[in-house]
Amino acid sequence: MEYRDRLIALKSERDVKQDQLNKSIVRLEQLRKEIQNIEKASEHIKSIAKFAMEDLRKYLSEKVTQAIKIVSPDLEFVINFVNKRNTIETEFLIYDTKLGFYADPIEASGGGLSDIIAFALRMLFWSVDKDRRSTLILDEPFKFVSTDISDEELLNMVSKVFGVQLIVVSHKEKLIDNLQENTQTFRVNKIEGISNVTAI
Repeated sequence: MEYRDRLIALKSERDVKQDQLNKSIVRLEQLRKEIQNIEKASEHIKSIAKFAMEDLRKYLSEKVTQAIKIVSPDLEFVINFVNKRNTIETEFLIYDTKLGFYADPIEASGGGLSDIIAFALRMLFWSVDKDRRSTLILDEPFKFVSTDISDEELLNMVSKVFGVQLIVVSHKEKLIDNLQENTQTFRVNKIEGISNVTAI
């Protein structure tokens, strides 16, 4: 009788283990399918991100190039997204269509071109902000720019293109003297640490 009870107990234990094993196999198969679905979704997301990055790259390159061409008609702005150390990094380049070569915008042409690029990028990012304000404050926006186009013409273009009111801080007397009639100009003098603001 002892052996028979022991055999029944072992069979019962075997059935429980077999049932646990079957459940584990089913769960393992479910997990395998979930992993496959996650991998497919991940590839899909990467594909969408790749298209979105390409659209962004083209958009930014075209818009900044338009700004650069105001002062340098032979130059184009190029953005590349480069995968380095498992992260996406942004590479900015200038392409000279006349000479046919690429260069780093900071090393290639000094502060003027970098100012225009930085300004154009700031304006682009500002323009896509849904909560943006209609007034933009600029501090010496074109201080390194040397061009046939005056600062006031550049500022008027920016104001019209983006539909924005500009508050500009500048030490350039010529800019102050040549502003359009629909502008309000103030002079700030600092005397003994106190700022005195007067309308011009």
